[in-house]
Amino acid sequence: NVFFDIHNAYGDRKLFNNLQSYIREQTRKNPSFFQHYARNCLLYRPPLNLFGQIQTKDNLVSLKKCFRPIELFARLYALKYDVRATNTIERLNALVEKNVITEDSRREIIYIFDYIWHLRFKNQVFQYGDLRKVNNKLNLGHLMEIERENLKNILHKIRSFQTMLSYDFFGTPNA
Repeated sequence: NVFFDIHNAYGDRKLFNNLQSYIREQTRKNPSFFQHYARNCLLYRPPLNLFGQIQTKDNLVSLKKCFRPIELFARLYALKYDVRATNTIERLNALVEKNVITEDSRREIIYIFDYIWHLRFKNQVFQYGDLRKVNNKLNLGHLMEIERENLKNILHKIRSFQTMLSYDFFGTPNA
């Protein structure tokens, strides 16, 4: 994953371009890579239990686990369709331009991404203000009911994008 998100921060850009080209060449030569990577992406499920409720441990939910499926979704499609962007939002924008995903899908994914970032920031400000160690664990008790419901809806929507991924790479709703 580190190499798929590599970007040039300083120095000779030629080394960066060569490495990025090599990665693209290797993925093109090995099309089965995409199915393996897609299967890996599907391992990162949003934290919902069998009954569709937010899965917690001690009333805490990992916001990092909420982000991961979206980041992997964007990275996989970017690799498959030769999108060179390394930022999730830029990847989604490019995927719309290449007609891989719809504008509505892009807007929904960005809404999901933005909402989780908002919760993460709010949570970290709350933790910092209480002089606690700042982390990605969100106490659902600190959310208003509407925020919890919105988070649950968002997590369900992530599953629908994973279903799309499964259809695109395996031809079935759940690979």
